[in-house]
Amino acid sequence: MLSEGWAAWSGQTGDLAAVLRALEPREGLDEDEVACVYYALDGVARAGPRDATIWASQRAIDAAYARVPRSEGAATFRPLDEDTAMPVVQSEFRWQDRVLQILETNADLAEAGQQVRS
Repeated sequence: MLSEGWAAWSGQTGDLAAVLRALEPREGLDEDEVACVYYALDGVARAGPRDATIWASQRAIDAAYARVPRSEGAATFRPLDEDTAMPVVQSEFRWQDRVLQILETNADLAEAGQQVRS
């Protein structure tokens, strides 16, 4: 399904509405990674409402924080700035910044999709 979504976003063959319909009944739609994909594709499919793209970004960031290694038996959380400095979170921030730069400099959404994927 991801490849179909990328293809549709990049202007190749594909039907984003069909991909979204296929994702909706999935049990994992509440999980950050799956929800991120769903909201990102929904934002592209509608090409208007910003809520979906904001949710996609937030769910991807949430997923990055969830991948931060935790100490076994830790009774408290580390400070947020320490988690934010972790490579997995910084990598997500860099990737999202790159995508934003591509989208800001490219009026053609299909071309932007191809650049994001490369």
